[in-house]
Amino acid sequence: MAKYNITADGNLLKLKLVVTAENFKERIITFKSASTELVNDRIKFYESGVYKISLGFIDINLVGITVPTDLDNAAALINTLNGTL
Repeated sequence: MAKYNITADGNLLKLKLVVTAENFKERIITFKSASTELVNDRIKFYESGVYKISLGFIDINLVGITVPTDLDNAAALINTLNGTL
């Protein structure tokens, strides 16, 4: 199993795949100018308006140091985190 930790690192928004099973490989995605959009049951991430990845609630482990309670909460936490960059 693997889930993403979403953090602010300097001036970057970072999505790091935390691997807990052997069939996944660690992955880090960084954004310099990130924007997000909540669409149905996914949060879509864009870099300078270009789509990069979407995550569902089950794909998210932490946002900053907080465990989100649902997808709306995760989106709000990500937007707050992104606003600090």
